[in-house]
Amino acid sequence: MMQKKNNIQRIVSEDKTSVLSCIVQLKNQPLQKWKIIAHNFLNRHPIKGILLSLINITDIERASQKNQQDRKVETEKEKVLHLESMLEQQKEQYQLLIKHANEAICVAQDGVLKLANPKLCEMIGDTEENILFTPFVNYIHPEDREIVTKRYNERLEGKPTPEEYIFRTLDTSGNAHWVQIHAARFIWDHKPATVNFLSEITEKIFTQQKFEKLFDTSPLIAVEIDAETLVITYVNKAFAESMGILAEELIGKKVKEFLSEKVFKERLRVAKTAIKEKQIIKYSDKRNGRYFYNIFVPLKLPDGRYHLFIIAQEITDIRLAEQKYHRLIDSSPDAIAEVDGETEKIVTVNPA
Repeated sequence: MMQKKNNIQRIVSEDKTSVLSCIVQLKNQPLQKWKIIAHNFLNRHPIKGILLSLINITDIERASQKNQQDRKVETEKEKVLHLESMLEQQKEQYQLLIKHANEAICVAQDGVLKLANPKLCEMIGDTEENILFTPFVNYIHPEDREIVTKRYNERLEGKPTPEEYIFRTLDTSGNAHWVQIHAARFIWDHKPATVNFLSEITEKIFTQQKFEKLFDTSPLIAVEIDAETLVITYVNKAFAESMGILAEELIGKKVKEFLSEKVFKERLRVAKTAIKEKQIIKYSDKRNGRYFYNIFVPLKLPDGRYHLFIIAQEITDIRLAEQKYHRLIDSSPDAIAEVDGETEKIVTVNPA
């Protein structure tokens, strides 16, 4: 057990009854430390007393402290070397990942490109040597430069801005490429920068544009609905004209707002059946004195949610003509029967 009193350290036994040794500093030698050790010879002949020995331990303590410091420094050096080795390995791994990534990756700082992986060079159609340290706006479509630059500056300033969005890039031949970007702010060489991951979606956008053009010019009524929320996500021109409402005013609204309670419930039943059975359902109905032939097409999205395409054709004129035809037959005094041309079976007869 250690005790300290009047600048003297003592090592005493557990019962605190006898002093075994102590360390002292002499007044005339304040920088020197001495260790006094008491040897108990009271029960030994011929001494029968206490033998005191005095040892200068200053150099020993200094050497011990120096050894401890040296070991500490050596341990810290080993830690630093180990950390540097790990960082170097991680750096090589990250460089390998960036080099072989399937998406374009770049670092933008001070308005110029500081890093560009092979996929980005392929998208732009130029070499890394020519791309690096050039303004990134050079590779943005003129119509999208303002929004991309605005969001880049907002991100550097730490302001809220979308991490993901879509815009167009330009290659060296002037061709436009639709890309989806995921961007984040980080520190590059002690200065703010953005790391950007770009996935080309040109084919996807082209397909979407073809779909929209096809449906917008179609005389058939077409609407896309979120199957869970029953919110309209897309309408074509024919649908908007049929409703007498602008397409912009229809998108984002719930279908229920534009249908009677009876028609809504019936269509909801058909929609749920189409999604549950994952089948295209065709049926006819009547609303507001008009007849429609409807096709319900369920579509599963990549995230597992369902949308529903409803394609409809107004058949009011056909139904009215059919009704007129049947009235004429039913009112005729002559016996009339309608025969199926393929099966040669009678399908209807008039009262006569």
